[in-house]
Amino acid sequence: MRKLFISYAHKDTDAKMLCKQLVEFLSPDYQIWYDEHISAGQIWGTNIAQRLQSCDAIICLVSPNWLKSEYCNREYDIAFFKNKIILPFKITEVSNLDDEKIAATFRSIQCEDISNHINSDGFMPVAVVKILRAIDQAFKSSVGHPQVLTSPNPNSFEWCEVPEGETILLHSDGSTTVQKVSEFKIIKYPIKISQYKSFLADGGGYDYRDLWHFNDSAYRWRLKGEKTKLEDSENQPVTQISWFDIIAYCDWLSLTLAYPEKKQISLPSELQLQRAVLLANPSIYTTPSLQEWCSNDYNSPTTNFRSNSNIQPTVRAMPLLDTSNSPLPHSRLHRSPDDLSKDVGFRLVDLSQK
Repeated sequence: MRKLFISYAHKDTDAKMLCKQLVEFLSPDYQIWYDEHISAGQIWGTNIAQRLQSCDAIICLVSPNWLKSEYCNREYDIAFFKNKIILPFKITEVSNLDDEKIAATFRSIQCEDISNHINSDGFMPVAVVKILRAIDQAFKSSVGHPQVLTSPNPNSFEWCEVPEGETILLHSDGSTTVQKVSEFKIIKYPIKISQYKSFLADGGGYDYRDLWHFNDSAYRWRLKGEKTKLEDSENQPVTQISWFDIIAYCDWLSLTLAYPEKKQISLPSELQLQRAVLLANPSIYTTPSLQEWCSNDYNSPTTNFRSNSNIQPTVRAMPLLDTSNSPLPHSRLHRSPDDLSKDVGFRLVDLSQK
């Protein structure tokens, strides 16, 4: 039996009534699930993630409230990256701005307007029929977004916990300040070729160019199509990779690893990398021959500049610190974000809130 997941905003009472009618009309041919119980502020839970994983298609009942909902957007993102059939329907009239948001969200997927068939009295047979036709057609054609060929193995990343604390920040003018760093997790080793390959093979990964829309320079870089040249040995660290491609890889991981809890995977800032090394944690593996990309701009190390098209990302060379745990001046460098040097790799941090 085909399984359908319905994504809707809880503020939309008409959407909830439509959900109930879809269950009545489509059962027992389809197994339909929609959330009736999670209220605003409640944790987006494991049950929803499991339902999304097991469903064959997701029906999105789109409205201004749906567009603003973090939960609805997360449901759509996971469905997309798990190669589910996506069937969006506009259930209310929307502004021109919201129409643009709908087009940007669903991209090449047509969002059918059924708003004229949503009745406040709760009886919506035309809307139900239109949705039913779209479902039947979708399963016959199975045409949609790029096919997901593989997913990353979450167990392939060995995470080390780094507690909150302080580290010394070396500024570009040579001065230093003490900076507080919040707790985070960091992987033990720089990313290996075997871990990066799933991103290249996934139709919702490297081939999905919208992942590079975080700034204009990144998107122009992606349009050039200069894919990372990987060595033969899968256990070697990934090098000759641009900062742009790494940020897209992190965003892809955040989505594909987003259950049962939301993930925020990122490059480490230089403060986070330095804090991890400062603890002298033997689990953090570094090598003098490999420099590492950081998330921050060289001139603004405490600011996230991913949306800045003119960013000059920091690169840190090992060792980072001297015997007094102060940063070594020669360890702090910067490169162009499209640099493809053989001596620069990267690792990941997980900034997800507990």
